[in-house]
Amino acid sequence: MEIFFLTGVAGNLSFLAAYALVGPDAGVFGVGASGAVYGILGAAAGLKIAIILILVAGLDIFAGGGLFAHIGGMITGIVIRRLWITGAEEKTSLE
Repeated sequence: MEIFFLTGVAGNLSFLAAYALVGPDAGVFGVGASGAVYGILGAAAGLKIAIILILVAGLDIFAGGGLFAHIGGMITGIVIRRLWITGAEEKTSLE
């Protein structure tokens, strides 16, 4: 549940940042859970980024925009996964 919330917030914030920088060319403004869904994908897949990026770009054509929210959520999910893996390795080495 935490991953879904954190990646959803990060996805929406990244879309807002892209909209502020690029303007209307960033896409139609909206709030949704697609950034969180891609965050779950990023957390589950880890470093299989190339396949996921192709999936993101392909699905974005049919989703009607939100590319920056998708990428922001996915990157946040990958970062969370990396932090959990390094945290688990440190915990194991301490025991």
